Amino acid sequence: MDDFGISRTGVSIRAKALLKLAQYAVNDESSSDLNRLTDVVKDISNDSNSFPMRAQEYEVLISLAQSANYVTSEKNASNLVSFFSKALTQSLNQEFATSPIFRESHPSPWTSLTKEVTSAILNLGGRFISMKSQIHNTVADYLDLVLLKLSGTMNIESINESFISVLSFEGFLSAFSSHLNFFSVSYIGKAFDKIANVINEPFFLKFEELLSSLCDDSDARHNYSKWVNILKRFESANYAFGAMSLSAKLSSLAKSSACAIIPGFDASMGLVDNVFRGVALYELDDEARHLLELLKIYAIQQVKSLDEGASYLDLSSLSMIEFAFSMKADAIEILSLCAYCGRYEIASGKELLEILLQQESGMNNAANALVTFKFGGVLCKKDSAIGSILVRYLPLYVVNLSISSEQVKIVSKCVVESMKSLSQDLVVSTIYTLVNILAPRDEELNASVATNSHIAQAGMETLSISESWNSPFSQYRSEEDQLRVWNNIITSIATISTHYEDYQIATLASNILCQKLNFSGSSLDGSIILGLSKIALHVTEKEFKAILKIYVNIFSRAYKLSDTKTIEYVSKARIYLSRCLSPDHELFDAYLMDLLYNIVSKGEVQELEHHRPHVEISATAEEISYFLSPLAELLPEFPAAPLEINNDEIFRLFRNAWFNMVVHGYANNSQYTIKYKTELQIIARSTPPLVSESSLNKMESELELNTVLRRGSSHRNVDNQKDIINSTFVSTSFDFRLIQYPKLIFFASAVLLESLRSSTGNCSKVILYFGDPGFKTAGDSSKYMASIVNDVIREYISNVIKGDKESFVGVNVALQLKEILILCCHRVRAIQEIAFICADRLIKTIPSSLCKPESLFTLLELLSMVWTSCMDAETDEYEPRAIFTSKKFGITLELSDSYDNRQKTLDKLLVSAESWVELVLGKMNFDMKGLLQTYLAKMDEYRSLDDVSLGSSFALKMGGSVSFSGDRSLATLKQLGGVRTDTTSGFFSQYLWRNELAAVRKEANSALFSGSLFQESEVIKDMVNLLKERINNNVHTSNSELGNFLFQSACYLNRAEKDAGKIVRDFVKIPFLIFTESSINMGISFWLWLFSEFPSLKSIVVSEIALQWEFTVEQSIGLYSKSYDVVKAAYSRMEYAPSNKAQIDHESRIAIKTFEPHMSLIKMLSSQVQSTHHESQHMLRIYLRICLVGLEGLGNASHHPLASPVRFELIKFSLDVLKIYLSFGSLVSYRLMDLIFTSALVWFAYDSSWPFGGNKLKHKSEVTLLNEIYDTVSKLNVQDKLIPGKLGLVQKKRLLLLLLSSELSNMAVWLDPLQRKPRKTSGNNISVDDINNAWIINPALAVFLVRRFNQNESVIKSLIHKDPLKVANIPEALSYFLDGCSPSNKKYLLFWQSTSPIESINLFLPSNSPDSVTFQYAMRSLESHNVNTTFFYVPQIVQLLRYDYSGYIERYILETAKISQLFSHQIIWNILANSYKDEDSTIPDPMKPKLDHVVEKMISSFDQAERDFYEREFNFFEEVTSISGKLKPYIKKTKAEKKAKIDEEMAKIKVDVGVYLPSNPDGVVIDIDRKSGKPLQSHAKAPFLANFKIRKVVKDLNSINDEEGHEDEEPASTTVEKWQGAIFKVGDDCRQDVLALQIIAIFRSIFNSNGLDLYVFPYRVTATAPGCGVIDVLPNSISRDMLGREAVNGLYEYFTTKHGSEDSIRFQKARNNFVKSLAAYSVISYLIQFKDRHNGNIMYDDDGHILHIDFGFCFDIVPGGVKFEAAPFKLTHEMIAVMGGNTSTQAYRWFEELCIKAFLASRPHAEVIIQSVLPMKDSGLPCFKGEATIRKLRSRFVLEKSQQEAANHFRGLIKKSVDSYYTKGYDEFQRLTNGIPY
Repeated sequence: MDDFGISRTGVSIRAKALLKLAQYAVNDESSSDLNRLTDVVKDISNDSNSFPMRAQEYEVLISLAQSANYVTSEKNASNLVSFFSKALTQSLNQEFATSPIFRESHPSPWTSLTKEVTSAILNLGGRFISMKSQIHNTVADYLDLVLLKLSGTMNIESINESFISVLSFEGFLSAFSSHLNFFSVSYIGKAFDKIANVINEPFFLKFEELLSSLCDDSDARHNYSKWVNILKRFESANYAFGAMSLSAKLSSLAKSSACAIIPGFDASMGLVDNVFRGVALYELDDEARHLLELLKIYAIQQVKSLDEGASYLDLSSLSMIEFAFSMKADAIEILSLCAYCGRYEIASGKELLEILLQQESGMNNAANALVTFKFGGVLCKKDSAIGSILVRYLPLYVVNLSISSEQVKIVSKCVVESMKSLSQDLVVSTIYTLVNILAPRDEELNASVATNSHIAQAGMETLSISESWNSPFSQYRSEEDQLRVWNNIITSIATISTHYEDYQIATLASNILCQKLNFSGSSLDGSIILGLSKIALHVTEKEFKAILKIYVNIFSRAYKLSDTKTIEYVSKARIYLSRCLSPDHELFDAYLMDLLYNIVSKGEVQELEHHRPHVEISATAEEISYFLSPLAELLPEFPAAPLEINNDEIFRLFRNAWFNMVVHGYANNSQYTIKYKTELQIIARSTPPLVSESSLNKMESELELNTVLRRGSSHRNVDNQKDIINSTFVSTSFDFRLIQYPKLIFFASAVLLESLRSSTGNCSKVILYFGDPGFKTAGDSSKYMASIVNDVIREYISNVIKGDKESFVGVNVALQLKEILILCCHRVRAIQEIAFICADRLIKTIPSSLCKPESLFTLLELLSMVWTSCMDAETDEYEPRAIFTSKKFGITLELSDSYDNRQKTLDKLLVSAESWVELVLGKMNFDMKGLLQTYLAKMDEYRSLDDVSLGSSFALKMGGSVSFSGDRSLATLKQLGGVRTDTTSGFFSQYLWRNELAAVRKEANSALFSGSLFQESEVIKDMVNLLKERINNNVHTSNSELGNFLFQSACYLNRAEKDAGKIVRDFVKIPFLIFTESSINMGISFWLWLFSEFPSLKSIVVSEIALQWEFTVEQSIGLYSKSYDVVKAAYSRMEYAPSNKAQIDHESRIAIKTFEPHMSLIKMLSSQVQSTHHESQHMLRIYLRICLVGLEGLGNASHHPLASPVRFELIKFSLDVLKIYLSFGSLVSYRLMDLIFTSALVWFAYDSSWPFGGNKLKHKSEVTLLNEIYDTVSKLNVQDKLIPGKLGLVQKKRLLLLLLSSELSNMAVWLDPLQRKPRKTSGNNISVDDINNAWIINPALAVFLVRRFNQNESVIKSLIHKDPLKVANIPEALSYFLDGCSPSNKKYLLFWQSTSPIESINLFLPSNSPDSVTFQYAMRSLESHNVNTTFFYVPQIVQLLRYDYSGYIERYILETAKISQLFSHQIIWNILANSYKDEDSTIPDPMKPKLDHVVEKMISSFDQAERDFYEREFNFFEEVTSISGKLKPYIKKTKAEKKAKIDEEMAKIKVDVGVYLPSNPDGVVIDIDRKSGKPLQSHAKAPFLANFKIRKVVKDLNSINDEEGHEDEEPASTTVEKWQGAIFKVGDDCRQDVLALQIIAIFRSIFNSNGLDLYVFPYRVTATAPGCGVIDVLPNSISRDMLGREAVNGLYEYFTTKHGSEDSIRFQKARNNFVKSLAAYSVISYLIQFKDRHNGNIMYDDDGHILHIDFGFCFDIVPGGVKFEAAPFKLTHEMIAVMGGNTSTQAYRWFEELCIKAFLASRPHAEVIIQSVLPMKDSGLPCFKGEATIRKLRSRFVLEKSQQEAANHFRGLIKKSVDSYYTKGYDEFQRLTNGIPY
């Protein structure tokens, strides 16, 4: 205590105040406070030390030194360094006045002063580099001075100077050691060399003699009593002043110096640990080597002095001995670094290591022992043999009683690192040695270490414990000592086995330890049990489960014997495992399942009993309780998120665990629930609801089958559970006397689980019970569950009101409301309904729960998401998205595919949201409106003007509403003038103000605003140049980059309107150069802002827009690009592949993105015309120019169906401009009108197309647009101005209206194929005059006019015959030209544009009476197509050889074969297949000689490489197909024998380079599954199946989007490998399957060309010889026949079993896939007349698609010649069941619509199908019955009907097919005759 009674043991109030003042003073350069403080320390300031330092001066000096970190200016730093430098120098002579301050300064004021001042100097030097040299000199001066003083004579007369110097030097060394990073290695080396030369053993001896003189000489004690008193204070403070303390400081400096050598030294670990971890050391320079040499010499001397007991050492107490050992440890660490760097000989290190390990005292010291083993570990990195030394001494260390388990663990880690460089045998030997020590008797223990055979086998020198360290085993005084040794041994074993990183070692250790268990409940057993828990985390799952099983056995035994000690050990082990296993650990699930299974298994009975004694029930409950703590430790605790359960088995175990707890008495009021409530709450948080949404059975059905619920319980427990449930259902009267026991336990379990879960702050999960089929419908179960939900919500609200737990406060309540709100949009209606009730109750009771961002933003975002989901019905009708996400707010929704349900959900959510928000606004108006503004502000990304966000709209509406709380005065107003009073203006003003503040902050942060206008313009120019360079180099420019440029430009224009010309042009040009939808829309937003802010610049901007518009037309960009036009089906490359909607969608998106910029521009320009046409004639002329250029360019613009709206939007815009000019009576009106009509008619100068894709919203918009154009055109007052050679406007107007009417009629049929809305039938007819007029305008228009209306073909033929060259560029006109063409006119064929591949092929047929000119044209046309396109028509081309009298086809085949070897191979196989008429190759086809000749000529033309490839491929295929011949002797043998023979032959096949399957020419075979061979059923032949690994290059659609969502036009190619099954068929003519699948592939292309979302899978079949072929196996599919044989009751049952319940997303996706594929195959089946459609020929794949196979009966052939299958196609009752069970469901309606659309889309391509069949007519295939087959095929397309009539026709076919009697009859026939179930 001081004079005022204030304690001096802590920091005084005065010192704290001074420190604070000093911190402020050094931080402020302008203040004089720093000078005033330094002036306090007068002696230093005056450079004099004549007076002792006063306490005030000392405290100021210390405060300034401790404030060095707060110095910010270099000036203050420089002043302080000078000030501190004087203080440092004077510290060697400084005297201190008498004061308690100095007495309390530890260890002395000299030490503290020097340490603080030195630290301050070095701290400032590290932060202000400019003072580095000055500080170096200061430190060097001090060192020179202090070492000079210390190297002088030491006697009693100089005691004052010596003691002050030593104490000051100790402080300096402490600070210097801590700041060595400030100095270079060279400086440190020089400093250490200086110090070591003075502070050495002779110095220590002299200093100790001086201390002795003072103590022993009475005169000295009297004369220097001050120092005697100081030494006494040192002694009382346990400060060892003397040689030892100074030696320790020097030791610390040496160690720090060594650390400075290591780059990237990790200060969190020691020197040896840095070295041991294998720190990367660069090549040491000379200075580092010099320093390391000095340190080595010092360390060796230090170890020697300490080992030999140097005279200056004081080892009189345990503390001094510890002091010595710490210095020795420092020296050993230094030697570790020296050895690691190669500066200390390994042999010397090994010798030293042996000495250290043998020293009993050293190894009994924990720190010294640890460093010693780590030193050995470092040496082992240089010489692995040293590891055996560590291993040999490890057991001796482990059994040392003075060593703790933690120390054993560290040493064992060190040793195991050394072991990694040794053999595994040595590790095994070590583990055996340690395990064998675990013996109960001392003699066994000692013997095991001395004579272990495993060590001998490993070549290790054995070491008896008695040979060293005075074995502790003989000194066991208690069981506690023995237990400690056992724990150490097991810790060592566990550490070695887990850190060796080899699961085999860990497994060995666990097995050996398990063998040591004697199940006696001993302490050794306990240690082993705990040790196993540490090893268990590092073994395989199998071994882990084995350890868990041992725990179960031990626990069961202990529980029976009431061995609480062993039970406690097992519990601790389990809890340890629980704490160590995180959910992402690979063993987590196994352990979780084990704990749950143990709970479930308790109380198992051999025979099921209805009632059991309550004693037994209670005992089981207690047994269960031991697993609760480990389980709770394993699962996450609040506030961590609960565990997500995705494993069905874990779900069942969780559910059964709760069932079993309730069966055995757990309830809210039971003793074990109360005792373990915390644990049960944690378990409840992560437990899934006791029902599963994916369950196919109702809850009642599953309960009846549950074995846990069939276990009986006691009467007392059953009665108690009933009482609890009755109390839960207090609001409703239920009679539980008759409730079934399983259901009682279920509800009791639900009550317990959900009440516990609710008590942890989660009340939303209980709602999910209504996803179970048993709760979806009204009934008692549903009512029971509703009452439970009500009780849970009530309890939750009660807890929230109490607010005594974090989980029931603020944001956590909002998060629960968020979950409930999301459930309000759940796909299951029952969940939705109960969620709405819960949300309503929670919000009304706790309104603040909605006044939080987490809940309110969720509600607003849900409105937007559900609205978007409803929009799917318009934007992608047949592909409803199931999952909707909001990344910004972390929300994911899974919605039903029913659009009706989505609409109902939206309606209810909107009504509820409005009432909820109004309620909260009434109570917390300002907070709520502030949150609504925040939500709007978060929508900060750029959005176009037509963007819709219901959440934002709702927020704006509610933000402007009047509430009685915040707007009472306004709320009293009635409507004024019929307008509702609101505060939208204020709300929106504040919103804009907030955004403006954000913009100001952005502006303030912009470097652009710091300079002059000139500088700003230069910055913008640089940005423009950079953007142009990126665009020219095709580098993607992001929206943020463009937005930044536009923003900066706008800011510049805001300040420099007069000098804006160049900037404005770039302001427009850059978005056009990028020319994407987002760039143009962003540009438009800024341009419109410019129009508003600077009207004078508008004409410049619009002029530049016009200029850039013209540029897009000239450069064929956007609308004017034909790059993305749809290739007609007849011209496209046909593919044998499943339909790929992703590819269609990708191509559609690219096309839309290409056209949308022009669409946005037209809409903007149209708006501007309407708003400004009265303002300026100049502006109007600009708009006229845009129209003229745009319209003239339409002749070469895109004809993609998606371009139609943009084209006609331009027409509409031009009509608006025309109206203005007509009002002026301008002469330009006629020209513009004529151009509008002509440009609009260009669209119809092509084949008509159906609306592309499923975006019904755009299609409807297009209909509206066309109607507006129709109305506008029809109202135009047209007067002809006759111009010779040109058609008048009246005729053009009539044609345009006629064609618009036709287009609208077609679109009406497409948009409403089922005619749900009545409409007038189109009565459009075309006259001869119409055709003639069209011919005058554009001959192409006349051709396609006739094709569109299918009328007056004779007129167009006549016109073409008169002037064929006018349409020679139109392939579609060819058929008209050839029909009735005179021989003299045939010459024009030579100028005709090439036609499609299949039409070119048909020109060679005799039926077309070809002559030489026709042959020449057909040949040129065929050759013009890519070989990859004509490859598809190989069967048809081969058939043409039948009529190839002139040799054109032969020439084509031979020439094409030189281009493509794959083509030549396919030709050869097809020729072989057509060489004979019969399957046994006995009846040659008449054209066989021709075929043989072609093959011979083709093969002879091969060069060597081609011939080698041909031989490799055909030899490989022959090897595979020959297996069928080798199987013939086995035909009557068992399948197993056939399988063995196939495997034997498959093993012999060599996979040569480049070989492929004939059915997969686009991939190469790289491997064969030689065990995959499977014989197929056949009475006389031997077909078989095998699997081949195929490598092929495919387009990767996942590669098209980058991180910003930018979609590349062309997907990247990637190489894939997949297994493909192939059937090698013998005895069946596959050619008919080839034709059928060809036609399906053509339909696939037809559907794709219309963007139709239909699915077919034309798999590959290749006929390779008469009656032989290769058939690809459909992957992941099963026949309906096989489903029937697997006892599947029906197709609906199969779908629910495989894909989940009808409410599940998987089922709905599968059903959607089923609908699309069924519609496609239904249309194809009808048109091609596929028969024999029994269940063996119908497949279903894993995604739900229906697939048809085996097309042996099509066209005019039926099974047995009897027409059982009279229905148009197969549409059975079970198919309808999958689609909802009746013909009024959404799925069935989609099926009907898709059927009709598929039929309508196919009709324009009827000739492509017919022409594909015609060349095959004479092939001998049984499906052809002459010309009648072709005639019937054409008639099925009903080409004479209008589109509406055709739609009605096919709908009638659907009705005829529904559950047809004929279909049932044929299925029954197949069941009776072939055993095929249905």
